Amino acid sequence: MHKIILALGSNHEAKVNIELALNLLSKSIKIIQSTPSYDNESTEFPISIFTNKILVCETELSYEKLNKELKDKGYLVIRGKVPEKYFRERFYN
Repeated sequence: MHKIILALGSNHEAKVNIELALNLLSKSIKIIQSTPSYDNESTEFPISIFTNKILVCETELSYEKLNKELKDKGYLVIRGKVPEKYFRERFYN
């Protein structure tokens, strides 16, 4: 098992979207620990408040396997970043 840390955040219907993300993620990974949700002001959007949550998770997927899968599908692999399209395909479908 691999331990990973995920940061979730939303500024639009935040409680609903974070709960949806938690439910979807819990189908693929084991959530070990979670912070309470917390709000902070945006540094880029003048009136937006962002709601955030940090998760500690375990998964059988290694970053090497995920990076290989990304490269095989023709994505540019950048450490610490996952293309949104790939993320949706991998975890939502």
